[in-house]
Amino acid sequence: MTSYRLVVPADLVRRPAITDLVWGTTEDRSSFLSDIRPNGSGFLLSDPMALDLVRVALAVYLVDRTAPRPPSDWQRELALEVPVSEPQAWNDRAAGLAGLLDFMTGDRWEVTFRSDPSAPTRFSAVQEFDRVCLFSGGADSFVGATRARQDVD
Repeated sequence: MTSYRLVVPADLVRRPAITDLVWGTTEDRSSFLSDIRPNGSGFLLSDPMALDLVRVALAVYLVDRTAPRPPSDWQRELALEVPVSEPQAWNDRAAGLAGLLDFMTGDRWEVTFRSDPSAPTRFSAVQEFDRVCLFSGGADSFVGATRARQDVD
């Protein structure tokens, strides 16, 4: 299993590993370019949970785009660690997120969350849902929506 970490400036206490995805504030301290900064500035992200969601989505995208596929098998085994403002809330849902990523990418994912030392903390109520279905109009999302509806009926 290949392990990746999203690293923000507060995490840079040591030299980054080759699988660290460094989200810095300047080009020379970052693995990629983005208009959004690690603290949410540049994109009007004042809610810590919204910034957490952006971090998770960004980390998943970067890992999916950079992790090579094995020559003999299509499926990759990927582990991802992301700094978030409320790690317990995210870790409680990590298995569901990993299952979603497994389905969407055809890979095997393990996702964990750690505390972001630079994130402001606040309590937020999380609304519970049985399922969420995104429908873009493509064949794959149509099949997902159809399957979700069959599970409800």
